[in-house]
Amino acid sequence: MMLGLSRPEVVWLLAAGWRAVLPGLTLLVSVLIAGAPGRQAAFPAASLLPVLVVFYWSVRSDRAVAFTAVFGCGLVLDALSDGPFGYWALIYVLAAQMAATIAEFANGSMIARLSMVVVCVGVASLLQVLLLWAFGAELPGAGEVGSAVALAVAAYPAVAAVLRVATLGALIGEPHIYDPAGRP
Repeated sequence: MMLGLSRPEVVWLLAAGWRAVLPGLTLLVSVLIAGAPGRQAAFPAASLLPVLVVFYWSVRSDRAVAFTAVFGCGLVLDALSDGPFGYWALIYVLAAQMAATIAEFANGSMIARLSMVVVCVGVASLLQVLLLWAFGAELPGAGEVGSAVALAVAAYPAVAAVLRVATLGALIGEPHIYDPAGRP
């Protein structure tokens, strides 16, 4: 036995370490996906993927992503997208603050959680459009923004399921993703 620990204790420690690193790692991966080359649209739905990841970890408040990590990942996307420096960092930090604020409301039921996802993604999209307007950039059409928001909201259950599986929640008895209590 390692350091006098039983096999279940070692598994639990490894799982706990993985779960401590996972929020920041998944946020970074989502930012790299959002910044992948080949995006055609002026308002890509992939740019909302980090908002979904931040929302998920904020609702799972015992493993929320640190605001410094959110800000740093926003700066990474700023560098990848050749946009104004601080643009994505500001959007993602404000989305993280909003997600942390409304997280308690999102733990009521699946409908409450999806409603809060709509609010969080919608406000992040509105902020993105306002910043584009402030920078004098070409504004996307309402249909383009609406379809990106709808696609992000529709993708949230799949994103949340993948993140829950990645936490090894099933191995250590974490409640189901749509458990009304919402926390282990």
